[in-house]
Parts: sequence; C-alpha cells; structure tokens
Amino acid sequence: MLRRFVQFFNNLPIARKLLLTAIIPLTAFVVLGVETYRSLETLTEHEEQLDRVYVAQRAAAEYMRLIVDYETGFRGYVMTRQDAYLIPSRNAHQHLPSVEQVLLGLIRPHRAQYETMQTVQRVVKQLMDEKENLIRAVKKGQTTEALQYLEEGRGRDLMQVVREHMA
Repeated sequence: MLRRFVQFFNNLPIARKLLLTAIIPLTAFVVLGVETYRSLETLTEHEEQLDRVYVAQRAAAEYMRLIVDYETGFRGYVMTRQDAYLIPSRNAHQHLPSVEQVLLGLIRPHRAQYETMQTVQRVVKQLMDEKENLIRAVKKGQTTEALQYLEEGRGRDLMQVVREHMA
C-alpha cells in the first residue's frame, strides 16, 4: 500500500505535489482542532457535573450540620432547662427548610437520591415534631417523658436512620 502511494506521488506533476504537501498539514491541523474542541467540550461537561456534585455535597453537609445542631440544642435544653441551649435548635429549625429545598433541587434529576432525600425529610420532620412536643412539655415542667426519650435513645435512633440515608 505504501509502495502504491509513493508511486502515485512520484507520477504526479510538480504543481499537484506542492498542493498536496500543503493540504496534508492543513488537514492535520483541522482534524487536531476539531478533536481539541471536542475534548474541551467533554472536559467542560465533566467540570460542570463535578461542580454540581460538590454543591450538592455541601448542601447535604449543611443539612446534616443543622440537624445535629437541632439535636444538640434539644439535649442541652432537656438536661439543663436553660433557654440558651434552644438557640441552635431554633436556628436549625428556621434554616432547615431552605437548605432542604436547595438540596432537593440539586438532586431532583437523580431519582434514587431524590426519593432517599424525601425519606430523610419525613424522618427529620418526625424527629423535629417529637422534640418540639418534648420541649413544650419541659417548658411546662413535665421533664419525665423528655428524659426518658433521651435515655431510651429514640432520638439517637432517628438520627442514625438519617445518617444512614444521607451517606
């Protein structure tokens, strides 16, 4: 095959040989340019995907931090009955819905993750409803149920469910 090409090339007039020698590098340059463009497009797509994953991970970490703050504030309040311990719980209670919506928006295209987050949402709502009822009871001086809740580890069990799903 190479021998045929050499013979074909040798039989060409000089003007065509010069044209062919100019076209070969130009063709290589165009092919290289197209491949470089494709590679950059792929790289950009992957970078955007990675950025979305990073933002979703940060939102998930923020969500978990708020849940832990809520739990910690609740425990501190039940054990000490000092309202200062409720500050992290109130802050978390206030910010959780917005972080939750951001996170759901980021993972909406991923059905399995979205469904898992909806499950987590239900567990977190249950956890917060239970704790809000117990906080109201403690404020009324009824601490037995809240202390029993802590001793039995019911809140810890719900937190474990949330952690497992968020992992």
